[in-house]
Amino acid sequence: MKDYNPFSGSGKWYKGNLHSHSTVSDGTYSPEELKEVYKRHGYSFLALSDHRIFYAHKSLNDSSFLIYPSMEGNMTAPGEMSGCGGYRAYHMQVLYAPNLAADHPLCEGERIEAPLKTTWDHYYASAQTYIDSMRSRGNLVTINHPIWSRLTYADLAALNGYFAMEIYNSECALDGMDAGEGTVLWDLLLREGKKIWGIATDDCHNRDKPDGKALEGSPRFSSCRGWVQVYATELSVSAIGQALSEGRFYSSTGPEISRFEVKDGTVFLSCSPVQKIELIAEPCRALGYSDLAAQLTEAVWKLDGRERYIRAQVTDASGRKAWTNPIFFV
Repeated sequence: MKDYNPFSGSGKWYKGNLHSHSTVSDGTYSPEELKEVYKRHGYSFLALSDHRIFYAHKSLNDSSFLIYPSMEGNMTAPGEMSGCGGYRAYHMQVLYAPNLAADHPLCEGERIEAPLKTTWDHYYASAQTYIDSMRSRGNLVTINHPIWSRLTYADLAALNGYFAMEIYNSECALDGMDAGEGTVLWDLLLREGKKIWGIATDDCHNRDKPDGKALEGSPRFSSCRGWVQVYATELSVSAIGQALSEGRFYSSTGPEISRFEVKDGTVFLSCSPVQKIELIAEPCRALGYSDLAAQLTEAVWKLDGRERYIRAQVTDASGRKAWTNPIFFV
C-alpha cells in the first residue's frame, strides 16, 4: 500500500470560495463588494462564477487576494425551463487552469450557451461535449449542487472528465430540504472507480426573499459558509489551479484539518477540536472516534490492504463539517 500525503512539500494554506454570483448575473453584491466581504473574512481567493459569462476581473487582484477566473454553465434539461427555474439539470462550474496549457482559453466577457436537447440520451452527449470543450480550452470542470439539481447517480456516472463535484453548497443548504450536502452521491461514484474530488462552496446570491439584499449576519446571507483550503506554492491562478487539479485541498464549513497522510499502511489525521472523526473507505465500512466533549484532535487507523480508496470527515460540536479528498489505492 503506497504512502501518500497531499499536504507535503513546500506550500501555504489558501482559503477560497470556488462558486459565487455577483450583480454581473443574479447576485445582489457587486464583484467589488464580494471581494471586500471575503477578504474581511480571511479568504485569499474567490471565484466569481456568474452564469454563462466568463470574466477574469483582473483589476480586483492585489498582493493578498486573487479573483479566480470562473463561470457557471447551466445546461437546460429536456422539457424543462431554462436557467435556474428548471430541475434535474446540469449546472457545471468552469475554472480556468493555465497549467493545462490550452492554446485557446476563454476570453474576457465571452458568453457560453449550451444547446437544448430533447432527450436525456442527447442531453448526456451534449453535457459530455461541453465538458470536453471546456477542458480543451484549459479549464477544470465541476458538477454543482447535484442534490438541489435533482441529479441521479446515473446522471453523474454518465459523464467523464469533470475533476470535482460539490459535496456542500451553502446557498442550497439555506434553501432547506437538506439540498446542500451531496456526499452520498460522491461515495457511490467513488465506489465505482470515479476519481473525483469534493468541494464545499457558497454559491452565494445573498438574496433576502423575495427581492431584497441579504446583509451580513442575516439568515439568508450565504457567503463565507463553505470553502476550500488549498495547499499551494503561491497565490496565483496557476498554482491554485495546479493544487486543485491534484486534490491538494480539503473542504470545510468550520473545522480545520492539518494532516491527512498514509504512511506504512496507517492513516494519520490531525484537526481542530471536533466531536467526531470518521474514515470512509471501500469496501470497508466507516470507522471512527467520537467525543461528546468535542476535544478530538487526531486519529490513527491501521489499514487492512483491501481499501480501494479512503477519505475522512470530521464534525464539530455545532455540526459543522470538514472533508478530505480521497486517497486512491487502485
